[in-house]
Amino acid sequence: MEQKLKKLTEMFPHIIKSYHSVSASLTKNMDVTLNQFKAILYIDAVEKSTLNELSSALNIAGSTTSEMVDRMVRRKYLNRSPDKENRRQVIITIGLKGKKTIVDFHQMAKEHFEKIFKILSPKNRDKFYKAYEMLYEVTKEIDKSVEQR
Repeated sequence: MEQKLKKLTEMFPHIIKSYHSVSASLTKNMDVTLNQFKAILYIDAVEKSTLNELSSALNIAGSTTSEMVDRMVRRKYLNRSPDKENRRQVIITIGLKGKKTIVDFHQMAKEHFEKIFKILSPKNRDKFYKAYEMLYEVTKEIDKSVEQR
């Protein structure tokens, strides 16, 4: 077990670096920064967000988040409206260009995984898919436990 944990620890930085490179590459042709793209992904996942929630999710300062959202609203990536229950609170949702960005990203991600699948044998494709699926489930559980703190 200890040897496997050591190997995972050694592989982790390379995998993170690779995914960061892929994310940067996928967003390179988009008209948004990586943080703006992360904001779009987050808001798409949760459907609506406050500035504080978005700031916390992106781990950036509230003022930085507010400025970024202002730019993205002007460019139609996001929508901003007062909360019906608390008029002092602002709700952020996905705008038309944000929805198109998500569709474009999914297409680029699909093409990326097609490249991976071309490298792998059919047997290893299934293993890769199952491992990826497991990683997804585990990270969802980790996210839940972090949110509950």
